[in-house]
Parts: sequence; structure tokens; C-alpha cells
Amino acid sequence: MEKLNLVKKTLESINLNLIEYKFDTDLLDELKKEIPDTTLLITEVFPKDELEEIYKSFSPYLEDNKILPFVSTLGDSNFCIGFSKENFGKIYYQDLDFGVFKVADSIESFIKALRKKDSKDYICQGL
Repeated sequence: MEKLNLVKKTLESINLNLIEYKFDTDLLDELKKEIPDTTLLITEVFPKDELEEIYKSFSPYLEDNKILPFVSTLGDSNFCIGFSKENFGKIYYQDLDFGVFKVADSIESFIKALRKKDSKDYICQGL
């Protein structure tokens, strides 16, 4: 799948181990209103060589949104990356109970919004 290869290249730009980083739901009003969690803790980064298999497993749930999971959070929800012409590279939070929410326009802006598990500082200050 050509688009999957483009997504892999986009994800290769991450030079950071995202495990134990968190995303604050307060950053997005819609997310804060819809889900009960105040933070989303990343617990697993899916290996790039397993993304095709992950896509096949999740496609019944995510095909309509044209997104692919690349990390999992505590509670088995996922952060996903868009792979269609309209949403390529955009980052989404996917929860089977609450739905799909756009959280960032790019992988870079997503990473800037993360904080270490026990820290109050964002990866990139000035967010």
C-alpha cells in the first residue's frame, strides 16, 4: 500500500521514545467535553514494520476516517495518523467508546503538545 509507505516515512521523523509521554485533553475543548480522561498516557509505540498488519486489524473501525494507529494509550485507545489526500499527516485520537477526534495538524505539532508523564513542561516550550 503506497499510502502506508508515505505514513511510515512521516513517522520516521519521530526521534523520540513516546512511551510515558502524555497528551492533556484540556488542550482541545471538544475532546475535554467528550471523554472523561484529563490526560492520555502513551503506553506503546507500534513498530513501523507492523503497521500494515495493524492497518488490517483496525480497518473495519477506522477505514471511514482514513486513519492508521501508530501509538496506543492507557485504556487501549490510539493516536492515529491520517493517510488520505484530505487528512494526510493529521493526528487523531481514536476511542472505540467516544469516537475520533482531530488533535493536531501534523506529527510535529502533536509532539510539541506532549509532556513527560510526571512533568508539567511540554516537549517544546512556547506551545
